[in-house]
Formats: sequence, C-alpha cells, structure tokens
Amino acid sequence: MDFEKMLDLYPPEGLPEEDEDARSIHTSPRKLKQMKHQAELDLHGFTEESALQELSRFLQRSSSQGLKKVLIIFGKGYHSDSRPVLPGAVRRYLESSPLAGQLTTPPPKYGGSGALWVLIRKG
Repeated sequence: MDFEKMLDLYPPEGLPEEDEDARSIHTSPRKLKQMKHQAELDLHGFTEESALQELSRFLQRSSSQGLKKVLIIFGKGYHSDSRPVLPGAVRRYLESSPLAGQLTTPPPKYGGSGALWVLIRKG
C-alpha cells in the first residue's frame, strides 16, 4: 500500500476537527485533484513584477473569502522574448507564501505544466 492510500485510510491524529487548514496539509494528491477550484487567476501577458503583485492580491482575496482551492495560470513561457520567467517566479512565490498550501499541477485541460492548483490557507 502506498503512502497516499495510507493517509486516506488513516489520517493523522491529533488535529482539531474544526482546523481545516491543518488537515489540508495532509490532503492526498488524488483528493486535491478531485476538489473543484473556486477561482482562477490568469497571468498570461503580465511582467514578473506585475504578475507577483496580482498574485499577492489574489491570494489575499481568496483567503479572506474562505476559498479552499484556486487555479493559477501562468503559461509555459513559449512566447517570452528570452526565457520563460513566470513559471519559476510564480512557483517560488507560492512556495514562500503563508497563504499558499499544497501545490499540484492540473491536467492539460486546466493548463497542465503552465498552471498550478493551490490550496489556500487562512491569513
């Protein structure tokens, strides 16, 4: 039995029932993919600086509205003048943000490697 199935069958103990954010840390990738996203942000055409500003506002809004899962679309960078900038910048920002929980790549119909599903933490 793999680790994810074990977590589904035997969730971690000691987490308060009302603390959904604590439990979301242990959401299996399969469950995360099954959850529907509640909002999305498309960053195509943004510069790195403006994309990160917009992403910050979006995460704040999503957290204050109590959203659980959002979709961030940043593209693959194929049309960048030099090299892809947003994929790395967005991922680094999300990994350091206290409002972003688990990240996972959605299937191609939602952007594939040019997007991320993000679990939102309460701010």
